[in-house]
Parts: sequence; C-alpha cells; structure tokens
Amino acid sequence: MLGIKEYPTPTVVGLFNALLSAPFAFVLTQSFAFLTKATAQGLLQRQSARMANAGDFAVTQAAELTDALDALTGNEFVMGDHHFTLQVLAEEAPIEAGEPETGRLRFLNDAIAQARALLADTGMTVAREDLGLEAGTWSQLPGNFAYRPRKSPITSRNFAAMAAFHDYPSGRATGNHWGEALALLVTSARSPYHFSLHASDPTDAEGGSRKDTGHTFVCGPTGSGKTVLVGFLVAMLARRDVTQVIFDKDHGLEILVRALGGVYLPLRNGQPTGFNPLQLPETAANFEFLKAWLRALVRAPVALSAREEADLDHALSGTLALEV
Repeated sequence: MLGIKEYPTPTVVGLFNALLSAPFAFVLTQSFAFLTKATAQGLLQRQSARMANAGDFAVTQAAELTDALDALTGNEFVMGDHHFTLQVLAEEAPIEAGEPETGRLRFLNDAIAQARALLADTGMTVAREDLGLEAGTWSQLPGNFAYRPRKSPITSRNFAAMAAFHDYPSGRATGNHWGEALALLVTSARSPYHFSLHASDPTDAEGGSRKDTGHTFVCGPTGSGKTVLVGFLVAMLARRDVTQVIFDKDHGLEILVRALGGVYLPLRNGQPTGFNPLQLPETAANFEFLKAWLRALVRAPVALSAREEADLDHALSGTLALEV
C-alpha cells in the first residue's frame, strides 16, 4: 500500500496515466472531503504566517499562498481533505520449488518498486504504508472517512487533475455499422479493445445505425507487422462473407488469399494483365462505360462543356477504330 507523502508541483491532468500500462494489478483510491471557506482560509493564512515567522526564503511559495487565498476568497476554487492510496496486488506467480511463498513475495515487491518509480516520475514523494496499512485498506471502502491515512488539504483544481478518469479506449462490442466488433484486441494495459473498421461513438446509443465512415489506414516502418495485421483483418472479414479486393506487393498475402479460397492474380513482365479498358470488346455498353471513364479521368472543378465532351467522344471512337 502506497500513499502520497509530498505532492508534486504542479499537478497536471493525466498525472497517473503511466499506471494504466503498469504490468501489475492495483486498486487506486482517492477521496476529497470539502472544507468550508472559513476553514480553508484559515489553513492558508496559518501556513503563510508560519513561513513568515520562520524566515522562510521561499518567496515564490509565499506569493503563491497569497494568490491562492485571493482566488479562494473569490470562489475560483474550493479546498478539501484529500487522501490517496495505491494498493498493489500480487497475481499468481510461479512458485519456486522448496520456497512456497518466495516467488509470490518477490513478484509483489517488484511490483511495488515499479509503482513507486512510476509515481516518483510525477514529482511526488510516496511512502509505503506500514502502521497505516490496515487503515488504508479500510479507507478504500465508501463511508470509511475516519480511516483515511495521510489526509492533506488540496484545492479542487489539484483534485480535478489527479482524478481525470483517463482510460484506454474500449471500442464498441455490438451495435457497430456491421453489427458485432470485427475483432477483440488487447491494449498495452492488457485491457480489451473491440475493433471495428467503422468509426462509431461507443457512448452513442444508436451505435452503427447511421452510415459510419469506414476508412482504415495502417502505417509503420518496415518489419513492424503491417502485412500481418492486414492479413488478420482480411481473415476476420471472411466471417462476414464479404467480397474483398486486395492489391498486394511482393506476394505478401498470397498464401492467405489462396488459403481462404480466393483467386490470386500476380502481374508478370511480358504477360497480358487485362487492365487496359480500351481493349474491351466494342459493344454499346462498353462504349458508354469508356465515355464515363474518360470523363472521370479529366474531370475539372467545373463541368465539361459540350464541345469538350464531343472532343472526348471523337477521340475515343478514333482510338477504338485503330488496328492493334
């Protein structure tokens, strides 16, 4: 059980974000009991008087106390008694032969050391609860304010920064544009993330009933696993019985495509690709398609004039009449 001995300056939003990816389980508890304005003003005035009587040369801190007293009087914030406990939990660890508890205790001590280091990186000084261990444990339960160890008066601004409610995104398990999430992934904090190719708001009750955008971009350095990730998503999409068109490089997905029963058409030098629309059979439907295709290729911010469209049609007819 860890508690705060000295608070950091300043307290910023996301102060405890590093704990989200900690490789151990823990229970973090905070409480904030409001103080009356008169009580809070008395605390600041007494602290300022103590510093002045002791000849403290911390001029900046004295000025900050004066500013805080002014802001408190102007109702810019309130003050309250704050308590913080971090209970580190030891999961089942491999127990060494002949030492039934050594492995678990070592795991717990290592986790506590990591927790202390993460909290120390924020600028605070933490202490391991000894005599206050039992009181700290009971203080985690609602209503046990009398058992709170290491109570310290802080401002509501401090508390808002320390209780930011940050977390890793969890996605949306159901109600996406395609129903259930495509896959269940694991974050660096070992929390679940319900992945979907469509962007939807997890807090929206309507979910994927609207036409959510379905753009997914995968980026990373060479060897980072981009092809593996894309292959995984392709395999997961196979459950939805969708038609997929894949443009592959260096045969990275050939084995997967063939294993899923797909057709893999590699491009080889010197062999026809069939990619030239101008070599389609001269039918009325193909001619209309080619006209629309050419207009799309030369589209401009303004619509084509009748003369420009006629020139395109004439050029197309002349090209199709060539003997190749």
